[in-house]
Amino acid sequence: MRGCSLSGVVLRVGAALLLCGGVLCAGDEPGSQLPAASSDILELRVSAGVRARSLMGLVEDLAGDSVVFRGVDGGVQVLRLSQLRVIRFARSEVWEEGLVLSRGRRWLEAIPKLREALVRESRPWALREIRGELAICQRAAGLRQDCLSTVEEILESDSETRHLASLPLIWDERVCVEQGIRAEVADLTAKSLARQLVAASVLLGDESTRLLAEGVLRSLRRSGRGNFGVLAELQLWRLRLLQGGPELLEAESWQRRAEELGGAERGVAELQIGRAMVRLNDDDRAAISLLWMPLTAPLDPWHCRRALLDAVEVLERSGRPEDGLRLQGEIESWGVGAAAGPVVR
Repeated sequence: MRGCSLSGVVLRVGAALLLCGGVLCAGDEPGSQLPAASSDILELRVSAGVRARSLMGLVEDLAGDSVVFRGVDGGVQVLRLSQLRVIRFARSEVWEEGLVLSRGRRWLEAIPKLREALVRESRPWALREIRGELAICQRAAGLRQDCLSTVEEILESDSETRHLASLPLIWDERVCVEQGIRAEVADLTAKSLARQLVAASVLLGDESTRLLAEGVLRSLRRSGRGNFGVLAELQLWRLRLLQGGPELLEAESWQRRAEELGGAERGVAELQIGRAMVRLNDDDRAAISLLWMPLTAPLDPWHCRRALLDAVEVLERSGRPEDGLRLQGEIESWGVGAAAGPVVR
């Protein structure tokens, strides 16, 4: 990353994030709780220089990438999440507490709060939002089977849920080795597609089961199930890395594809691009992509730490060790987080 400081890289990652089109939901903004009797509020995305607009009413459903919203005049609108900047709605105090703990990387403490919030909530779509945050905490704490079960519960009422990205998938085979994570071949033919995907992500890294895992991923990619297809597609990028690829033109096509994605999907896409660029000796682009996920769409502590360590290695290789040193605090913070949760195989 010659001639480019770490702060410059962070700014470029941040600027790109603003363009990725993801929605900031109420669950992402701890200070947005409303009184229980208040209307829900949708803040619409607008172009630069245009005054922001808000809608008041009631969220009747939030599923897939759509919100069903009844305005104060009684009219019903269906809006895409990409059209919204913020969704504000009432949350119980214990839900709020769970979110604060989760954002503070105190996942094991957040889990019982979020479970209690489930008991206090009756709105079906809000229950899915709580479970989405619960799955993130379970994944971060190393509770892989609990995380999988939580996402499967969400899928029962929202087959196109964006929370599918909260599954405990393996995106770097070194994490599998470091944590001693295993999967059963029988899970590749499980009734649950989520279970198939999780197993395939683990077994892809083992040469003896790679072909079986690849077959499942290609089937999921062709299934027409949107979010399953995207995650399977990104797992197949991992396969190209395991096979010694990609070449530059293919890596550049990955970058164009990544720019179509948002949120966690963009994060894991950038992680694979970063690893590809390391192989292609493009240090500048490797550092930017490796930093994307831990800085803007964190997965579990182990993947975050691994990406940051790779970024430091790239910076040192390119003659910028001082920039690598600036990342040490962030690496150490994820190390503490990883130690906070037990390893569950």
